[in-house]
Amino acid sequence: MKTLLALIFLCAAHVQGQVLLYKRTIHSVSMGHGFTTKKSVTGCLIVDAETGAAVEFDIYSKAKEFLARGRTFTTNTVRGGFGKDYLVLAEAVADSDNFGPYRLSSTAKGLSVPLNIGLADTRSVPRTMRFVGRYISRLGTESFIDEQSGTLVIDLPATQNANSAGKTLDEVVAAFRSDLLSQGYRDIHP
Repeated sequence: MKTLLALIFLCAAHVQGQVLLYKRTIHSVSMGHGFTTKKSVTGCLIVDAETGAAVEFDIYSKAKEFLARGRTFTTNTVRGGFGKDYLVLAEAVADSDNFGPYRLSSTAKGLSVPLNIGLADTRSVPRTMRFVGRYISRLGTESFIDEQSGTLVIDLPATQNANSAGKTLDEVVAAFRSDLLSQGYRDIHP
């Protein structure tokens, strides 16, 4: 009986997803209709590394506002040279919205290292990831491009707390949003 219980607990430990919280800084250059603008934004990316489901938060401290967007990444482990593994999050979307057709592609890549992320055993995940993205859209006959680059750095204490409490991605996102609202931030896209 003890062996059966141990196997059940072992399987349950491996079934639990791994929610990763990354602090992010993104720099973007937007061009179109004769203009070029540059901006930077800080925030957070919360991702379920098992499913690729994610939510990114752009946080505008001066205005006390935030914007949250759902994302769906394909998660891959890429084996590089010298025994190094990289976690790669990739997304490509082509669709149309109120402003017309658009294409979005983005990739985040980071060297995986063994970390205690609040689960029963250490997991191989990146401490930092490099992000690049492109968003191409059209408004009428005018084309626009937004090119982004940035860095994601794991928020290890927040990641450990979320995973050790067994929280799902939705629970972590709801708590993060609630925390921002309690600090007086306004959701600019509820």
